[in-house]
Amino acid sequence: MLLSNWRECTVHSDGTLRSAIATMDSGKAGIVLILDDHDHLLGVLTDGDVRRAMLRGEDLLAPVAAVMNQKFVSVDSGSARSLIRSRMREFGIRQIPIISNENTVEGIFVTSEPWGTVTLPNPVLIMAGGKGQRLAPLTVNTPKPMLTVADRPILQLLVERFVDSGFRELYISLHHLGDQIKAYFGDGKSFGCNIEYLEESEPLDTAGAISLVPGPLKYPIVVTNGDLLTDVDYRDILVAHESDARVATQCVYPYEYQVPFGIVREEAGRVVGSEEKPIFRWMINAGIYVLSPEMTELVPKGKAVSMPDLLETGRTHIGDVPTYELTGRWL
Repeated sequence: MLLSNWRECTVHSDGTLRSAIATMDSGKAGIVLILDDHDHLLGVLTDGDVRRAMLRGEDLLAPVAAVMNQKFVSVDSGSARSLIRSRMREFGIRQIPIISNENTVEGIFVTSEPWGTVTLPNPVLIMAGGKGQRLAPLTVNTPKPMLTVADRPILQLLVERFVDSGFRELYISLHHLGDQIKAYFGDGKSFGCNIEYLEESEPLDTAGAISLVPGPLKYPIVVTNGDLLTDVDYRDILVAHESDARVATQCVYPYEYQVPFGIVREEAGRVVGSEEKPIFRWMINAGIYVLSPEMTELVPKGKAVSMPDLLETGRTHIGDVPTYELTGRWL
């Protein structure tokens, strides 16, 4: 998260080691930023830096500038959250300063996440080629996945979620206004991943773009709609899929609807019972799937095919398709 009180984690360069330790203790972020008169970042101090200073015999009244770490890791302001997390994961750190082009501090990002996440070899396909007609006129000049939530495109939130889960090889299928998506994400490096684009010359429905993914695939592929807002950990879905050696996994989400009226049950024009405002529950398609390489081979090259039809073909010719019930937020 981005600290709102990051200035409480700073000391001036003419301060002492003692004052920096006191600031670290009160700031509760595990890091102290050492600044000059213009908020330029000169160095940082963490618990490890303090321990090393003590082992060297440094006095608590020593200038903090003499013991600070000047080879700190930072990120530029405006960096995507996925890139920030990727850099923190790369260096195994839990706090990272955010600086401007002039080396002026603009914030501190901290996380409690243990950076032991293994980079996964599994590819991801995000289907972002639809026209989003139900959201017109919002989608007339903007692809539906590029509509913003909390000042970021839905698709960016989705990409960042995959990167946080350990995925690095992403494919995005494009059709409607796809150039906007390509211009925004580029090759994906600024988001901590590699992105390749699959151009649909004609709409390929909800599964046809799978045939455009370069193959043959060595690992199961995660396929998702490009307009989802969810806090699901995609690693968990993959673990469930691979632990049972499944040919496919379809994610489902519980949905309920309460009838706003009393329901009357009748037979031959006579009342046989009633129920006041009953609630009906179903499992709905969550738009997230994991497919084995053999399942993807069932997709005809460059032809439109729906995901329900593909799963039914796989269920008929290969094996059962188990479900994975999502918990938490899904929209």
